[in-house]
Order: sequence, then C-alpha cells, then structure tokens
Amino acid sequence: MSTKNFADLQRMVMISNEEFLLDNPQSKTEVGLQTAIREEGFMADGVVIDQPSTSKRIVFHMHDNHPGVVGYASGFSDRASNTEMQSIELDKVSIAFIKEQMKNHF
Repeated sequence: MSTKNFADLQRMVMISNEEFLLDNPQSKTEVGLQTAIREEGFMADGVVIDQPSTSKRIVFHMHDNHPGVVGYASGFSDRASNTEMQSIELDKVSIAFIKEQMKNHF
C-alpha cells in the first residue's frame, strides 16, 4: 500500500465528511483512522466514518497486497454486520462517491 494513496483516501474522506455535515447539519459524524487492524493480522489500514448516536459506521480500507483497490463496507461500530466488503478501484473513488455512501447509510 502506498502511503500517498492512503493519505489521498484520508483526505477525500475528510472533505466528504465536511461537505456531508454542511448539507446535513442534523447529522453528527466523525472520521477516524483504523490502524489497529494490523494487530489482528489484517495487512491494511483504514479510515472510518462513525455516527455515534446510531453506532453506524462506514469503513474504507487499503490492503498492502492490493494497492490500487479500496475496500468499503457499511455497518455498525458496536455489533457484527451482515454487510459484505465491496471494492472499488482507487482512481474511481471520489468525494461524490463517498458522500453517496454516507447519504445511503446515515
């Protein structure tokens, strides 16, 4: 995984969250990094968007062995989710794409 690509993903998620909050002031979401998954043997780093009031979460991650692909899933931070991880090419990830995921989940 490229550090630059992961930084670009982080930046897009941050901007998406800021724009989503401007459009949806009633929503309270937070962005965080998910780096502890390496300790569980999953060779990836992630960025999460959480909505603490509902425990809803969207995870975006980049795996070391798949540097041009972003995995993403919607679920919950406090319980197991039945949502399967999907993937998208990094060059197809955009602020609009991330905001659409947020709109659909939050």
